[in-house]
Amino acid sequence: MKPRDTFFIPTRMEVIRDLRRIPRMKRVALSIGVFDGVHIGHRKILSSMREKSICSSNQDCYLCVLTFQNHPDWVRNKVVSPRLISPSYFKLEVFEKEFGIDKTFYIKFSPMLQRMEPEEFLELLLSKIDHLDIFVGYNFRFGYQGRGDTDFLIRNASRFGYRPFIADEVTYNGIKVSSTIIRRFIYNGDIELANELLQRRFFLESKVIKGKGIGREIGFPTANIRSKVQVYPPPGVYATITEIDGKKYKSVTHIGESIVFGGNPADVETHIIDFEDNIYYKPIRVYFVKFLGETKFVNSISELRNVIRGYVELWKSEEVEI
Repeated sequence: MKPRDTFFIPTRMEVIRDLRRIPRMKRVALSIGVFDGVHIGHRKILSSMREKSICSSNQDCYLCVLTFQNHPDWVRNKVVSPRLISPSYFKLEVFEKEFGIDKTFYIKFSPMLQRMEPEEFLELLLSKIDHLDIFVGYNFRFGYQGRGDTDFLIRNASRFGYRPFIADEVTYNGIKVSSTIIRRFIYNGDIELANELLQRRFFLESKVIKGKGIGREIGFPTANIRSKVQVYPPPGVYATITEIDGKKYKSVTHIGESIVFGGNPADVETHIIDFEDNIYYKPIRVYFVKFLGETKFVNSISELRNVIRGYVELWKSEEVEI
């Protein structure tokens, strides 16, 4: 994780990237999971840990999270699938800023970790921690071939000497909340529903790359980004908000190749309203608010300019909290 490539660098929270380097600790409340997107189900687990764990009544205690730099399924499937809701390091930002986590064990999931038996994993944790509370979701699985689950945690609690806390399934308007369902909503273009389940706006993030410069030629310059790991909404035009150097601006974003000029299906081109600075190679976040319309076929540059102007004026006129 290079500082110049990311929005957030932990300042108070300690980040440990090797399980073997977990320090000796007396009391720990630990939540374990992938936490992709840090949705409302994840937030329930983290809030419960703050309120119910051994740390709620002891000052000599650490609130900790064990999570992964990569998605475990990337190792199992040997391909980048599923694609992520958020850049992996975004969860570090949430852990520190919103939940006051003291230490995050930010581990790269590996074939060696995949082959670890659940008993071996627990023994590793308890060899470093005297008093441990473990907080996980209802569908949590761990260890070789997923042999460890919530029943396993409950059944072996007295044997290993920890307290397990299992969060119930979270539903929202009848929807069972999970990272899988949120990815599906984003992929299908249900941005507003995905945002509700995330309790924030979905965003794409990367450094700005050079495009063809066509937008600038027609009076609507764009910041072009491309993520290799995040899930994309379907092709079309979206009302967005772009964050640059801590400031946010209304913007209009097109995803997909241009009917007129061609391009790459993974192209993400954002016109930032009333903004003209050079931001090549800067990291930006493009927050998706709602779908505005499908990519339209046009017969001329002037017609394309009018289409873009229409979307910009429509979004610019709407009152929205940035």
